[in-house]
Amino acid sequence: MGITAPQGFERAVEKELLEQITNMRTALIYNLGAIGNRVVNIARQHHRYKDQTGNLTSSVGYVIVEDGKVVMESSFEQTRPTATEGSNKGRSFAHSLAKAYPEGITLVVVAGMNYAAYVERRGIGGMTTAEINARNAVRTLLDKLTK
Repeated sequence: MGITAPQGFERAVEKELLEQITNMRTALIYNLGAIGNRVVNIARQHHRYKDQTGNLTSSVGYVIVEDGKVVMESSFEQTRPTATEGSNKGRSFAHSLAKAYPEGITLVVVAGMNYAAYVERRGIGGMTTAEINARNAVRTLLDKLTK
């Protein structure tokens, strides 16, 4: 004896699953944005370098990439009126890195000035602390979303 599902049942299940996937993706992007804002603030506030021009601090920001396209980004706010170079280079660098993530959802946090790595290696930048914080927060977020 066989039991047949009602007509349209498979379509209804598929529709419900797609809706749940969409809701999960939206929640993930929203929460990654909150994490991005938090770690940008950490990087901007917990450095120990002398912020002479404001460019390095202004170059710190994030983008969220979904299937290769930037769907959200920080403001790359200038910390000084003269720090347009830092803001522009940070945004440009983040967008260039976004191309490396053609599938899935990715949070990319950057310090876009060419000397940022040097400052970080000297132990006076704020990106290492920000990265550790981001990794822990994303791990916690994914645990929550998968339960």
